[in-house]
Amino acid sequence: GILTFSRTAEATFGYREAEVKGSNVRLLMPEPDHSRHDSYLRRYVETHETRIIGKPRVVKARRKNGEVFPVSLHVSEFLDGRRIFVGFVLDLSQQVETERRLAETQSQLQHAGRIGAMGQMATSIAHEINQPLTAAASLAGAASLVLGKSSASGKARELINEAVSEIQRASEII
Repeated sequence: GILTFSRTAEATFGYREAEVKGSNVRLLMPEPDHSRHDSYLRRYVETHETRIIGKPRVVKARRKNGEVFPVSLHVSEFLDGRRIFVGFVLDLSQQVETERRLAETQSQLQHAGRIGAMGQMATSIAHEINQPLTAAASLAGAASLVLGKSSASGKARELINEAVSEIQRASEII
């Protein structure tokens, strides 16, 4: 059972030392580790194969209120007439939340970058389309002037002027 529970552990888990003293440490673990803890310990005692002991690991823990949260766990073993395990737990909740926010911000920045690139591409396309429209408007205007000096039909001049007007409207839209 739990022999001591530090003030930091009390703040992290929400239990007072008196509430957990003597309890199985699995009280602080969510499933599936809660149910499997005793078999993990038995396997270690029988085989001495270290899976957790002496190796820091990121695992899930459970607060008194039931909240499951990430922790860095480091378990050491001491022999003092009996086998004693000491667990050091570092709450990683803030770090995980910060990493989540950072990833979200990076995603938003990438999205903004893509939008910016699309805007630049649209500006470039608009410029490229406006150049031939401007040239077409100039050529149509010149044709209208040539027609004005000849005996050509007034109807052709009227149609060319309408074309110039539509080209200019397209250019303004772009």
